[in-house]
Amino acid sequence: MTKPRLPRKPAPVPDQVQGDDREELYRVVNELADEFAYADRVEPDGTVMPESVTPAFTRVTGYTKDELLTRPEGFVLVHPDDLPIFDQHTRQALAGHSDVVELRIVTKSGAVRWIHSRLAPVKDDSGRVVRIHGTARDITQRRRAEEDVRLHAAVFENLPFGIYIWRLEDDADLASFRLVAANPAATRMTGIQEGEAIGKSIVEVFPGILATDRPGLFRSVIRSGQPLDLGEVRSNDQRIAERIFSVRAFPLPGSSVGVSFEDISDTQRARESLRRAEGVLVRAIQPGTSAVLVVASGDGKILDVNDGALATFGYERSQMLGATPADLWLWAHPSDYAGALNQARVTEKPVVGHAEFRRRNGATLHSLYSIDLMDYQGQPAVVLMLSETVDRRTSRPR
Repeated sequence: MTKPRLPRKPAPVPDQVQGDDREELYRVVNELADEFAYADRVEPDGTVMPESVTPAFTRVTGYTKDELLTRPEGFVLVHPDDLPIFDQHTRQALAGHSDVVELRIVTKSGAVRWIHSRLAPVKDDSGRVVRIHGTARDITQRRRAEEDVRLHAAVFENLPFGIYIWRLEDDADLASFRLVAANPAATRMTGIQEGEAIGKSIVEVFPGILATDRPGLFRSVIRSGQPLDLGEVRSNDQRIAERIFSVRAFPLPGSSVGVSFEDISDTQRARESLRRAEGVLVRAIQPGTSAVLVVASGDGKILDVNDGALATFGYERSQMLGATPADLWLWAHPSDYAGALNQARVTEKPVVGHAEFRRRNGATLHSLYSIDLMDYQGQPAVVLMLSETVDRRTSRPR
């Protein structure tokens, strides 16, 4: 005999949470949030006075509510370089207009965070702005991700060899490879314009390619997750002058494969340079890579950095660009850098090792690093990448 089903007691919804439970729910939500809200009072003379703030303010900034309201000596929240943005932001609210900006703040610990700030004025019956309600959401991770994308895109655009990125939309159908990206070097080498090829199937881009083994090899790279050297490939496309390319395929996320190719028609250049530059691209987009610096080979000045490097070493971008690693004392033992750089130049291969590095505040950290050589924006450069950083000790700041 079937047992009768007992009615389930419905789970409480937020409107049904009462008393202490409601207060506890409010407390937990605010402590976990990356966004805080606040209210400022506007005096008749236009002075803006902090009035209240939600608990998440402390988690995001490190300051307590009391510190915000009393503003003790040395209290600084908005980054000095962004004060003009914040002043204009506040003036908009005082003029009766809602406003949204993105700017930086300096936490109590000295860390720099990006926030998305929204202000909304509250008016009295006479139309005077008497309060400003604001929200601030921590968007640091998003901004860092955007900066990483920018740096990786710059590396991709300036690689000296051609790159095609194909996505396999149906594992059972080799004709379902679709081109999702190509760099300028690929256009120069093949003569096929990027706008004519992006988004098209492999058959549309290279009509005769299914008669070769290359699409099957591309799929095998996706399945195995291992790179594959396809050797020398002679072009037989009527749109392309007969050339010989050294071709390699390497796996990428999302059922995709990168195909790198170098024109070796005039010289049988060693494929090692191709593998080395490809390795720079692959390592730069790995999640474990925390810091990337691009340094000019000639004068040793830093040409570009990602946000991970700024966070790792504690400098502003303007302080790093144009300086040398020696100027900033980034290597705790400069001879380690000199030795690794010399090895990379002699062997023409990536150099990987462990070394101690120094933050701006004097703290040292131990990190796995790699050094490689490549062209960056038309000039020889050194790419330094750090990962798996571990703080070791704190020494006296410089």
